[in-house]
Amino acid sequence: DFLDKFKGKKFYSSLKYDGTSSTYVIDPKDKTFYICSRNTVQDPNSKRNWYVEMNKKYKIYDKLLKHECRYAIQGEVYGPKIQKNNLQSDEVKIAIFCIKDIINNKYLGMQEMIDVCKELDLPMVEIIEKGDSFDYTLEQLLEKSKGKYPGTEQNREGLVYRLQENWNTVEGGRMSFKVINDDYLLTK
Repeated sequence: DFLDKFKGKKFYSSLKYDGTSSTYVIDPKDKTFYICSRNTVQDPNSKRNWYVEMNKKYKIYDKLLKHECRYAIQGEVYGPKIQKNNLQSDEVKIAIFCIKDIINNKYLGMQEMIDVCKELDLPMVEIIEKGDSFDYTLEQLLEKSKGKYPGTEQNREGLVYRLQENWNTVEGGRMSFKVINDDYLLTK
């Protein structure tokens, strides 16, 4: 389905980090700060918590507040003791993969996300490919997903594909998909 929906459109692929998803947002109405894992809201005062640690390390709360609570950011937290640390990081880090402008109720396109990550001084997922006209078969995508995490001998989990613009508004749903590396699946 996605191959047809993407066909001929501007797209990009990014590295799929093997970690745990996190979301950070400040409610613009009452300034309540939310730190969320994939399924639960985290206590921002927790002492031993990767999600809270990322907020402190990257000063996420301060940066979101400085930008008038405009953005909700999602990232992948990875490092020691998270999954199998396939990226072989010596410390816990975050890589931003999605930003929503909550004031305008709009997910940012690729270039806007790059610009906001630079402005907020937050690390972003590695972009692997940018293209003007998507035209891949499933077999080609499976081949492209193969590879190792940079600087390691660990099979990467795969790639994430999104449209460069309007990736969350075209045809009424999120226009993104993952292509999982078969070699990664065999070692899991």
